[in-house]
Amino acid sequence: MKAPASAAPDHSFEGLGVPNSPTYLNECARLATALLSGKIECMSARISKLEIRRFHERCCRPQSWRDLNVIVEEMRESAGFGCLVQPGLSAAWRDAFVACEVARIKSADQVYLIENDPPDFAIVVSGQELMYETVSVNHADRKIGQEYKHYDNIDNAIPEIDIIVDDKEISTEICLAIKQLRSAIFNKSKKSYGREVGLLVYLNFSSYPWVSQKLTPRLFESIRGYEKEFTGVAVLYGGRLYSTK
Repeated sequence: MKAPASAAPDHSFEGLGVPNSPTYLNECARLATALLSGKIECMSARISKLEIRRFHERCCRPQSWRDLNVIVEEMRESAGFGCLVQPGLSAAWRDAFVACEVARIKSADQVYLIENDPPDFAIVVSGQELMYETVSVNHADRKIGQEYKHYDNIDNAIPEIDIIVDDKEISTEICLAIKQLRSAIFNKSKKSYGREVGLLVYLNFSSYPWVSQKLTPRLFESIRGYEKEFTGVAVLYGGRLYSTK
């Protein structure tokens, strides 16, 4: 990656923290926004359709989360920001990363993407297979897919949000995150995935303490009430999993 002279000096992968950590991913998302707006230049190679297909095939093999993490990291190093913005690759990479994180948190024996999705991935814990459909809720309306793009059309179907915090900017951030989270779950619930499938929401919002302390208590109230549509609803946020089960 190369930053023009007028760009801020922190527009690079260096100094972003531990790969796959919440801070790292939040900063990657911020830089992706800058990339798309033309503020920085990206020198990462575009990945071919054949390479994407091979990447997906490798992720579809049952394996440990550590082995899957190696594949995820290899693609991140090869594609750079392509993992976040290249059509065809970004969704596959997101699913693999989320699957890896869920498997790690749940200490799963195996994890793999489902080749003919949906659902998107499965993990095996103590001999039990758990399948998940995945949806992303990203900062600044950056979304893989269309699950929550037009959430203003379903305001009447979503409970009103009543959040009061001291800092106006943080309040706006939390309201936006919760509204998009509820909208993503609501839209997914209208599709027929089957009662045996769980919904995993990757909430890629700021996880700084002054935001997460206000946002985290609101997560559980946002994911309840979908027992008839999914076996459970979980939110991956800040490196932790918040679940109804």
